[in-house]
Amino acid sequence: VERKEEIETIKAWLNNPQVTTVGITQANTLGIQGLGGVGKSTLAAYLYHVLDFEAKFWADVRLKPDFTVFAEQAIKALGSKVSYPIDVTQLINNLLGLLSQRRCFLVVNNLETLLDNNRNWQDENYQRFFSCWQQQGTNSTLLITTQDKPKSFQGSKQWYPLGGMKLAEGVSLLNKLAVQGTIEELEAFVKYVNGHPLTIKLVAGYLSEYCDRQLSQVETLGLEQFELAYQEAKGSHRNKEGARLSWIIQQHLARLNVEQQVFLTNLSVYRLPFNWEAASYMWMETEEKPFVIQKKLQEFCNRSLLIKTKDGKFQFESLVQKFILQQTHNLTDAHKKVIEYYKANLKDESSWQVLEDVAEHLEVVYH
Repeated sequence: VERKEEIETIKAWLNNPQVTTVGITQANTLGIQGLGGVGKSTLAAYLYHVLDFEAKFWADVRLKPDFTVFAEQAIKALGSKVSYPIDVTQLINNLLGLLSQRRCFLVVNNLETLLDNNRNWQDENYQRFFSCWQQQGTNSTLLITTQDKPKSFQGSKQWYPLGGMKLAEGVSLLNKLAVQGTIEELEAFVKYVNGHPLTIKLVAGYLSEYCDRQLSQVETLGLEQFELAYQEAKGSHRNKEGARLSWIIQQHLARLNVEQQVFLTNLSVYRLPFNWEAASYMWMETEEKPFVIQKKLQEFCNRSLLIKTKDGKFQFESLVQKFILQQTHNLTDAHKKVIEYYKANLKDESSWQVLEDVAEHLEVVYH
């Protein structure tokens, strides 16, 4: 209910299928991508419940089912039968045939579990199915939820990066979870956790257990800025008992190679959105061409670690940035590189008119 804007956007996509120049309706693929616990599955489940299709099938692939199991269940759920003995090519053709003949809704939840650390398919049969799906016309819709965007879907235009809840939505959720506090306290907490739904729910559980649901008691207990409640909150996520937000973020970072981890850590010292040139100062190797740096930054976006702004700059998912900064003990060299970048881009004093004109000077002082 809190995701009204996202719901309307996705419904608009559904009502405007892509059509090729020869008049064939392309495979309608919708992607919802974001950090673990941001609410991708919840949003998909709501859409699955309210949207009207001839047939539907929900596939949660977090346990990495064999493709034949996935295809068999999908074919049966969409109203057909499976022929035995099983032939994988025939299974793919049968499933695609069903999706082409009827107006079906196929949801694949937690798709990143089917990918390797380079965002490629681990199972060639899944790769074959999704490749064929993208190439042929169809009457059906595929909805994907994932933390990482598959490389084979790089060109997909209908891809929704899901962030945290808006301020009013987060406060509304806290109210529904019976968390008590002034509007200022509730808003401050939502801002602090960047509207991350799972964290809001986990902390609400912590407050219920130890603080009589009173947000004000967090500060009374000496837990400055909710830090301890924020870190101690734990619960179940994807059947991982005792999962914490730090565990969720660590799973994202663990899929990076060492080179990417170092680069991302260095970038985390930027507190303002940055462009490729600013990022290049943080690259540990020899000078790289702009498109190479851009590609590396886009890779972080595809892994839900960075966000691309409307003006083409990049910024961190705030929860990720907080986690990296808390885990890294010495970033002195990175701060020095930031100072070097901003000093090279200082605006001349004669051009100063508004505060933004001295932003680089202020950042030099900060770092």
